Amino acid sequence: MGVDWQQGIMLISTWCVIWGIGHHLFWPIWNARVALICSPVPIDRYRNRLCRSQVYCVLAVAGGFLLLFRYRWCPNDLLYLNSWDHQELFAMAAAHWVVAAWEDAQSCAFLGAGLTSEDTRGQSDPSKLLSRAYLVHHLMAGLGFAAVLFSQSCTAIGVFGLLYELPVLLMNHREFLVYADQPPEWFRDSRRVQSFWKKLRVLFVVGRGGPSLVYLYSLCFWSDDLRELSLGESFVYHSMAISFTALNFVLWQTFLAAWARKDLDNALRTEEGQFAGAFTH
Repeated sequence: MGVDWQQGIMLISTWCVIWGIGHHLFWPIWNARVALICSPVPIDRYRNRLCRSQVYCVLAVAGGFLLLFRYRWCPNDLLYLNSWDHQELFAMAAAHWVVAAWEDAQSCAFLGAGLTSEDTRGQSDPSKLLSRAYLVHHLMAGLGFAAVLFSQSCTAIGVFGLLYELPVLLMNHREFLVYADQPPEWFRDSRRVQSFWKKLRVLFVVGRGGPSLVYLYSLCFWSDDLRELSLGESFVYHSMAISFTALNFVLWQTFLAAWARKDLDNALRTEEGQFAGAFTH
């Protein structure tokens, strides 16, 4: 069961419209504030982005696990199992990355998520750096989902791409806290901040390390089946697996580590200030 080019483009276009509407509605509906639709300030535009992304992540992770549980541990399933659910979710994902690129262009100043040029010792602006990195990522991810949708092969690449959003559920949650008008008390508690980051790292390893291990397993034990892929299918399979594994390693070593340090430093400074205030009184 597959889609032709016209059907695929129609599916992606429909989801672009859905996500575009969701960008303007999800956050105002969550806050029960219609005014946010009519005249959002820049920070609310970024919150629109985060809220829509969170909705996508919930659907992507739930859909990814739903599709994953249908697979048997055999190469034929992981390479060729295809259904209308696969196609709908892959079209949803491709459209998400198209809309995400537009959203990032609207809210570039907030992409640093708490990091400033001081955190890079003045060498670069984290928000500008991330805006360029995100654009490359979004293009790669969107093209990858589209390639799997139209080729109707290498469907495990798409399923694992959906599961990649597992840690983003907490990453988005963190950004809501960073840009909250009044962050919750636990976000200024160093122990609870450390606990939060431990959970995020676990989700990162499961959601992104797991697919990389499956790719390595396939190279060792499914080499005959991989050789039967066409040139285009082989390119999609290997390029997506290798490039996103590399990107995840870089992300783990750089921005994830920097965000964790920043959150912990902010919590420790708050605790020191509270201690000093209590001591002076």
